[in-house]
Amino acid sequence: QDPTSGFVLSFLSLEGSTRVLLDDATPSSPFFYLSICSVIDSEILLTSAITSDSGAVQLYPNSVSDAKNSSLGTTNSNVFYSDGELIQLKYTEGSACSSGKKSTLITFVCSHLITTSLSYIGSLPTDDTCLFEFEYKTILACPPITTECVITSADGLLYDLTRLKQLSLTGFPVSISGQYRDIPESASLRISVCQPLEVGSTTTCTNGSASCLSYDDQIFDLGRVTGDLQLSQQGELQLIYSGGTGCSKSALTVITWRCDRTVGVGQPLLSLHRNTSGSCYYDIVWNSEYACPVLANQESDCAVTDPDTGFIYNFTSLSKLPDIKIQPNSTDSTDQYYYTLSICRPITSSCGDSSGLTGACQSYNDRQFVTGLYNSTLTLSDGEVQLVYTGGDTCRSNNVNRTTIIRFYCDKTASSPRAVVLPELTHCLYEILLYTDLACPPSQILFQCTAYNSENGNTYDLSSLQHRSYFEVSVSDSLVYYFSVCSSLPSQYGDKGVQCGTGTSFCALQQKDNAWKAINLGTMARPPYLPQDNLIVIYYSTTD
Repeated sequence: QDPTSGFVLSFLSLEGSTRVLLDDATPSSPFFYLSICSVIDSEILLTSAITSDSGAVQLYPNSVSDAKNSSLGTTNSNVFYSDGELIQLKYTEGSACSSGKKSTLITFVCSHLITTSLSYIGSLPTDDTCLFEFEYKTILACPPITTECVITSADGLLYDLTRLKQLSLTGFPVSISGQYRDIPESASLRISVCQPLEVGSTTTCTNGSASCLSYDDQIFDLGRVTGDLQLSQQGELQLIYSGGTGCSKSALTVITWRCDRTVGVGQPLLSLHRNTSGSCYYDIVWNSEYACPVLANQESDCAVTDPDTGFIYNFTSLSKLPDIKIQPNSTDSTDQYYYTLSICRPITSSCGDSSGLTGACQSYNDRQFVTGLYNSTLTLSDGEVQLVYTGGDTCRSNNVNRTTIIRFYCDKTASSPRAVVLPELTHCLYEILLYTDLACPPSQILFQCTAYNSENGNTYDLSSLQHRSYFEVSVSDSLVYYFSVCSSLPSQYGDKGVQCGTGTSFCALQQKDNAWKAINLGTMARPPYLPQDNLIVIYYSTTD
């Protein structure tokens, strides 16, 4: 067990005798056979001097005396951590040597390559050598990888498979169509997205596997997360799971997503399967709306609605404030630029133009430049609200019109807006961060509020419950419960004058000795789930 992550590393699939040659071996050089956690195959044991319980042996070519063949230790399955880092297996009680009995030390090294590699790393063995050291490079020595399920294309389009990642933790069933001679009709193929399958779930797959085939009480690891989400030139998303141990040599699963906004979550389909010389390849195609670029939500009138929560970001009150003045960021005399902007309306001060449409202005000494014309169209993309002013004065260096991007950030302490100008990375493109409490949602959204039944494909949408700030359950005159669904409680709820701390999702208010006390009963620890059909469970957890 990995002492850091708690992940259980299993090397049982490495059982079987493997031949190892020395580097720069000569015709008379010895060679080795190693078997991980099992005995050497009986047909390899050439002399009675080598005991049948050996896990490693040293053999010589026929031209050399058989008397030099020897056991390098008795097999066992006691894999251990050395110094908290090295994963090792040691065989002892081998044939006699100069200082006692021969032994073998195998160090397992994490490698995400498709093929494994076993090599001798000790000093050149002699008749006096007692300890024989080997290195086994394998993906089985790697702790599980969870990768981000988000990628941005070269032209700025955002793709986000996070929802599929949440739904696939216990395994998403893959439809197996077509006739594959080595896959029975009763077989079940399950995959996860950007993460290993959950251990102890209904999949019962190998620890660390992200693609798993099972039938007839057999389980086959078809690949593990070894890299990030990729985007092809055709706009198709792709994940490659490699290093699977379900075939005699290696197993590889490739998942390709194609955009289809009409199918919802969609259903993964096994489209191709090959088994060549012990190496297995599984090609899965998945049409899904989540494989499409994320659409930014745009609305005018200085307000925009978050489609996931129903919350409306409304900055109309900012348009009624005086012009916002921004002082230079430094005392550097070469960086003495002043900025004036307004939100969703023209500025009232002059900027050297007569159009009356200026939304942002830059001033330097006696010179002024319009850095964008106002509008009231807010954009919500990837959780960030923006207001973009375009059509400013022409920039002499690149002959484009100046543009100002205003990004709104949550600051619950900002009773009045606070603006900061970022360094000008692109000439005549100005980015301003505006901190305001109006950019704060009423509560923190913790999870997408849907539960998915992977057995029948049904999705249960609880988002209408998520849109309510909180629910109140009064048990008695002295005990009231407050909770939210898929989010944390807002900063204010109830009329008792006390609340649980920030981030709480379930809170009890209890009256004792004429005083109300808040008791934190937890935060949502995972998305809604179905332990059985027609029963949806929301789990709250606390360390208090």
